[in-house]
Amino acid sequence: MKKSFSWILYLFILFIVLLSLFSAFRYILFRLNIDAGASISAEQYHRALWLGVSYDLMVVSYLIAPPALVFIFSMFFNYRSLWLKRAITLYFSIVLFIVLLSCCADIPFYEYCSSRLSTAILMWTDTPGTMMKFVFENPTYYPFLLALFILLVLGVIVLLFLQKKIMYGSGKEEKNNLLIKIGSATMVLLILLVGIRGGWRVRPIGIKDAFVSNHPFINLLPLNPLHSFFDSMEKINLDYLEEEVAINNARRFLNIKEPYDFKDKEAGSPIARRITFADSSIKPNIVLVLMESMSAEMTALSSRKKSFTPALDSLAKNSISFSDFYTCGIHTCNGIYGTLYSLPSVPGEHPLSNIYAVNEKFTGLPFVLKQNGYSTSFFCTHFEEFDNMGFFLRNNSFENFFSRKDYPNDAEEVSFGVTDEALYDFAFHKLSDLSKLNKPFFTTLLTISTHEPPVLPKKTIFKPKSSIPFEQV
Repeated sequence: MKKSFSWILYLFILFIVLLSLFSAFRYILFRLNIDAGASISAEQYHRALWLGVSYDLMVVSYLIAPPALVFIFSMFFNYRSLWLKRAITLYFSIVLFIVLLSCCADIPFYEYCSSRLSTAILMWTDTPGTMMKFVFENPTYYPFLLALFILLVLGVIVLLFLQKKIMYGSGKEEKNNLLIKIGSATMVLLILLVGIRGGWRVRPIGIKDAFVSNHPFINLLPLNPLHSFFDSMEKINLDYLEEEVAINNARRFLNIKEPYDFKDKEAGSPIARRITFADSSIKPNIVLVLMESMSAEMTALSSRKKSFTPALDSLAKNSISFSDFYTCGIHTCNGIYGTLYSLPSVPGEHPLSNIYAVNEKFTGLPFVLKQNGYSTSFFCTHFEEFDNMGFFLRNNSFENFFSRKDYPNDAEEVSFGVTDEALYDFAFHKLSDLSKLNKPFFTTLLTISTHEPPVLPKKTIFKPKSSIPFEQV
């Protein structure tokens, strides 16, 4: 092959390599989650996998386009530089790393969030130490980290080989006439243009084209992790109702009959209701336990007939429990925000760490109880900077906030701070002291045991009967 057109072969080989990587990782995702849709037909799976090629084609074409334009420019101007070829090899090395990183992160991200790769993976970049600790201390991530390392090394070797054998090869270099150059450039650009559209389509392929069934896994399977990540960077535009309309709707839903003057700036909350009781109020101490990643499937409340929580089961029989439970998100910050302050999380915004939350004051359990003479305390196992918990909760009616720095230095730790045993032991002594102050207290405890990765404490006196890590914790 003439050296003048060796760049076309070079790009074609890398085009196939990148396309194959995306398809291979999609197939792995499919095989790991095939049981999630037992009722799905083979035809639907094949359709989803084939549709995935269109998304991969689009992403790979975008990645190939910049060096293709550079090669075309150098061909027309007969520019041949050693540094140019090295720069293109460096470019593809970076591209290969990004592709492999997205593919290797996408599968565990789906297992954790039931979503393809998105900017949600960056929610904890403000605490990189905790984030890296979470990744490297989770054994289930090791195969993907190993795959990333091995494939990256092999990929760089292939790039260097292609650079030497094709771009620096011994092919005969001839000067081609202008028509041949125009023809080859046009062919390459047309192929890339079709690829960028996701194939020969009426319009470019988009996220919405993946939703072809009523099963979420089938709809997510075709997506490309790089495409889904950058698509999620687009700001979510929420169309809010007019303030008065929204308030009137809320008042109607809550069956509030009392009149409200919207012009009166001192009128207070438009949805507040005064509730009075004939009997005098009691002020018991209140301890709210937020169980991280807890599920009814782990209790006798489920249909599994297999429970790991005998104490909770006995409480459920003698207290109030709810069979239908709704949540405003899948992350810890969503649970804290919704449970303590009775507010839904806004899509695309971290509820405890955004420019609006910093200057706002939120009412809720800690606020109301503090108004009624309670002391308020929050206990977590990790450092207070994580999820901006320390600042947000102190700023919103919690007088005391206990985090990792407050526990004994020799307290055993897991990925996200001290163990639950250390948490409960520490909190028990603090609450005992609070109970002596002749003042009621409201305390929230955030557990950690069932947060990924599931690791049983080494010093625990508990003897598990199961061999499954999550069941043990």
